[in-house]
This record gives sequence, structure tokens and C-alpha cells, in this order.
Amino acid sequence: MEFQAREFKAYKREIKDRRSWWHGDRWILLLSQTNDYGLNWQKPILLSAIWTIFLYVAIVLSLDTSGSNWSLITQNWQAFWQLFNPAHRLESLFPDYPNCLTGWTYFWDFLHRLGYAFLIYQTISAFRKFFKN
Repeated sequence: MEFQAREFKAYKREIKDRRSWWHGDRWILLLSQTNDYGLNWQKPILLSAIWTIFLYVAIVLSLDTSGSNWSLITQNWQAFWQLFNPAHRLESLFPDYPNCLTGWTYFWDFLHRLGYAFLIYQTISAFRKFFKN
């Protein structure tokens, strides 16, 4: 696994000068850095926590409430912990505000699910190094 990570890093240096930024290989190499090319399982876990905090704030601020949304951030910690369940229902995150969900709320939740699913996959693929021969 360590040899494969070094190979990816060398390939990244090679294409850095030869090809444009939008080349597909560059995106794959960039996204593979979230787990250090399969060597670090802690990095995607930390990134998923940061990703969840950031999008929890975005989700709460996008609610259409008459009060202060900043106070909702500190009052609804159960909603924050439910975001770590990828199969959560958005309506159950804020049961006291059933009619306050906006299009932006659904957008931020969808974006969270995409990023979180990717980071779960990166965590699992980094754990594979313990089982590969």
C-alpha cells in the first residue's frame, strides 16, 4: 500500500506540468488525498466531522424561522448528531419546526450526504490496508 501511495504522488507530480487542471486524473489524485492514497483512515474521519459541522450550520441557517437561527445552532445538538446517520430524515432533525424547511435546507442536506458518503468510502478504503496481502 505504501508503494502504491508513493506511485500516486509521483504520478501527481508528473501530470502537474503536462496537463491542464481539469484533466480527470488530476481530480482523482486530488480526491485520493483525503485518505493519503489509502494509508490514513483517521484523516477522512476528521474531514467528515469538519464537513458535518460546516453543513450543520448551513442547514440551520437556511431554516425559515421567525426567531434567531444562531440560537437554533446551540439548541438543536441532537440534529447535529443525527447528521452522522446517512439515512436520516430531514423532517425528523427539526421536529419543532416542521414547516420551516426550505429548498436551501434540502440542498445543504443533499450536499452533506454526498460528501459524507464519499468520506465514509474513503475511510473504508483506508482500512483495507490492514487486510490486503
